[in-house]
Amino acid sequence: IYNTPHLRMSKKLPSDPKVGTLDSLVVSSSDVPPSETPDEGPLPCCSAPGCVNVADTNKRCGKCFVAMYCSRDCQVSHWSCHKVFCKLNRGFVLRDRTEEYLVLLNTDTEKNLIRLFGEFDEPGIARCRSDLKTLGRLGSGACTRGRGVQSFTVAILEVLRGADIRKLRALASITHWKSLDDKALHLEALRCLQLLVEAVGTEEDVLDGLLAMGVAYDRLNRPEKRACYEKAKEGFVNLLGECSAKAVTAAYKCATLLPSADKRIAKYRRLWEMAKAALPDEAITYDVANELACELRVKGANKEAKVFNLAALEGRRRVLGEEARDTLSSLTNMGAIVHKMEDFEEALGYYEEARELQEKVLGRIHPRTLDTIMNMAITYKVGLKDFAKAEEMYCLALDGYEKRLGNEHMDTKSCAKNLAILLVEGYKDKAKRYEVIVKYPLARLMNLGEQYIYEPLKDFAMAEEMFVLALEGYEGTLGMEHEMTKRAARDLLGAFGMQDKEEEMFDLISVYPHLQKWFEDSTGTNFKVERRAGEYINVVELTDREKKSHYRANFKD
Repeated sequence: IYNTPHLRMSKKLPSDPKVGTLDSLVVSSSDVPPSETPDEGPLPCCSAPGCVNVADTNKRCGKCFVAMYCSRDCQVSHWSCHKVFCKLNRGFVLRDRTEEYLVLLNTDTEKNLIRLFGEFDEPGIARCRSDLKTLGRLGSGACTRGRGVQSFTVAILEVLRGADIRKLRALASITHWKSLDDKALHLEALRCLQLLVEAVGTEEDVLDGLLAMGVAYDRLNRPEKRACYEKAKEGFVNLLGECSAKAVTAAYKCATLLPSADKRIAKYRRLWEMAKAALPDEAITYDVANELACELRVKGANKEAKVFNLAALEGRRRVLGEEARDTLSSLTNMGAIVHKMEDFEEALGYYEEARELQEKVLGRIHPRTLDTIMNMAITYKVGLKDFAKAEEMYCLALDGYEKRLGNEHMDTKSCAKNLAILLVEGYKDKAKRYEVIVKYPLARLMNLGEQYIYEPLKDFAMAEEMFVLALEGYEGTLGMEHEMTKRAARDLLGAFGMQDKEEEMFDLISVYPHLQKWFEDSTGTNFKVERRAGEYINVVELTDREKKSHYRANFKD
């Protein structure tokens, strides 16, 4: 959506420090104290080439609303050049989700910042508050959804097509938030920013921008990421030396793109040996250790992976602090590796420590906190076979996901499915089953059963369990004639068919006669079991004439 050609700069940047030289442009929005309101940046210049007058914000292109002019004469003279870019601007469309978050942040900024970043993430909230102030009218509550002069779309286009590095950095920052996570718009902001940095920045600024663009391309899985990483690596090595933190970071990013796990592991080992000697107090050293541990864990080298996970945890504690997010991630990684080594008590210890710190730093219902609770539930269920404790953890996580993310979010549904599996496997008595059906939405059981029908799970017996639970619940709560009850019966019939349970199929059809026609229509009677005079007849073995005679004699309804 946002991958459009850039507008070329029609004139050199002004020499006045107030309107765009390096002194004013390279200031990061995060450097502005949250308590201060930053200025609106350089005044907009007339879009006509050669004109140095300040544009009148009321004299805009009537089609794209982005290009601004000082007079009608300038607009007319510029039209032949502008019409191509006018079409591109009009084709620029914001995602619905991006507009929704911008509306939220403009409606009740403080409340929604706390909701998005966690109650205790004061640095993150302060940084984003500063970014919104830097963005001027985009974060001032003056913009609306849709298309028009006062829309978010036009305000963002003004930032992208403008020459204010602070605003472009702020836009790149807010689009990188996990809650908003507009990868395409983030990349476009970085690309526009890079054009200005190349014009007025230092060589190191340009290389920093290349590395950031490589990460943005990587998140979109775009092939341009390789060239960005390699150019950044070569530049940092020549400028700062092979053992500098930025050169190691770029080399680490290049290593992530190597085609085989063995090559990645070998490269990570070399980087680790170099970084731990030259950069013991840099975070990148322990990022390399963490990534190496992940690769080794996938290869099954759990003991060695645990060594590197522990090195990453201890290094991050020392360099970043006990409550840093990367330190908390290392705690959960330690829990995962010792769980894989079947030391379940030790795994619970790491998870519990991570949970306590996450509740303190991020809040009780932050997604990362809830993920840790989910890991604890899995350890109780799979490792310790403590189904009651596992159910308690799953219920706690599910309640948090529903409050924070809503019932339709993928993480909420995943937690509900895991809970449903636990309750089916852990409690076989029907009384407990009915409790589960009343307590948890039946659609989740249906959805879970459908997953067991197909690859990679393909466990028809478990699918049958799910559909039986759902059918019992729908019959008890909605009645046998309800559409959802009939759908559950149809899915259960399919699970019986997959297991060649002919007698169960007939019994179910006798209770729900509508299933007979549905089965004939959906399978073309390639497989259909019916009973006459106490005997089962496989219709697939009959000729077409015999089938018709058979149906007329036995299924007149």
